[in-house]
Amino acid sequence: MASFTLNNDYHFLRFFDTHDLNNPFGVAVKEMSQKPDGNIHEGKSILARLHPGITTFSNKLEIYGLVIDGFKLQQLIEEIHDGDLVVNRQADEKTKSAGSDSEKTKGVIYQKEKLKKLESQLQVKKEDLRHREEEYEKLKKEVKTLRAAQNKGIMGSVYREYCRDKSFEKRLQQLFAVSGEMHVVLAFARDYDESDIHTDGAFRVSFDQENVTPQFIANFKKNLPPNSIVKFFLCIGNRNEKYPFRIVHKDKWIAKATSSLQGIIKRYGFDGIDVYYTRIHTQFKDFVDAIGTVINNLMINGTITTASLAPCHFMNAMSYEFYDELYNRNHHIFDYVVYQTHDDAHSNPLNNPQALITDFNDLVSNHNYPKHKLLVGHSILLKDWDAVPYPVILSALPQLFRDDTVKGTSVWTLTENLE
Repeated sequence: MASFTLNNDYHFLRFFDTHDLNNPFGVAVKEMSQKPDGNIHEGKSILARLHPGITTFSNKLEIYGLVIDGFKLQQLIEEIHDGDLVVNRQADEKTKSAGSDSEKTKGVIYQKEKLKKLESQLQVKKEDLRHREEEYEKLKKEVKTLRAAQNKGIMGSVYREYCRDKSFEKRLQQLFAVSGEMHVVLAFARDYDESDIHTDGAFRVSFDQENVTPQFIANFKKNLPPNSIVKFFLCIGNRNEKYPFRIVHKDKWIAKATSSLQGIIKRYGFDGIDVYYTRIHTQFKDFVDAIGTVINNLMINGTITTASLAPCHFMNAMSYEFYDELYNRNHHIFDYVVYQTHDDAHSNPLNNPQALITDFNDLVSNHNYPKHKLLVGHSILLKDWDAVPYPVILSALPQLFRDDTVKGTSVWTLTENLE
């Protein structure tokens, strides 16, 4: 009894009639195979000759252990007389009708080629996406650089912010790449008690002590980006009539102010003091002596390393000499002069950028404030724009920086009820 065995998925058997004159129903068997090029190749030699017309068909076909016995095979051969029977690997142990698998094999190869092509296309898309992402990141950096340059054109190399709570934290984190040096000025410390009674030099803080704690300031400084410069200032003074500068006994005021301010500064870790009084109810000489002496004392004992002044036109309208004299006598201890435009005393709003530029040139020429110490102070509060509208500030700043008239900008963020 003949036996035909297939060895792999790419080989199969072909049954065809031989048209033998002695037996017109003779059937020959050849082995077929699928080549890498996808074409079907027929074996050269005939594996067997079957003669179902002469005797009972007793041969069997074995495919990977699955056997088609002679009777069934004879039926199949007779059914395909004058045709071809192609038999490939069977999927289970049940006998299945032998049929043509060549198309299925071609289909499998086609699907593999299609998958390979799709995978290649996918890889191309991935590379394209990677390049696009790289281009996006590059453009994002360029935009950031351009914005930084643009912001620097209206901020300068020093940016200062007056505040009373910790809202400065997020704002300054967005500006580290823009400004070379930043100041946080916490306002205010005053020599008035909780009942608003004057204490003649005994200062206490009025900013948000619940959220702006010594630990908060220490952590903020600790987490600064590399090479960044941030200085914390304690602002003493007022912006309204409620807490004017007063002295009852000058020597006692100096002693109490030195002691109380030293305690506050050391507790919170301030780097310096800012002097911002818009109302002064004393002689200018006492003001100059008292403030100058206290700041010198704090410098000498190492409590602070820097100090600043915040003059304005409003102050000059009362007395020309207060801040000018304070600076002239103590110019070596004041590193910054913040001219507060929103406290201007012009009878009409300053709507011309050139007029504002003229004011700063006057500060340099006639008040002897050095250009490298001057900061342009302005407010983000709408009520303060009555003096100098914000667009005027923005229009004047580029020229002030181009001419090196000022070094930076200062922003007031406190609302009136907190001043």
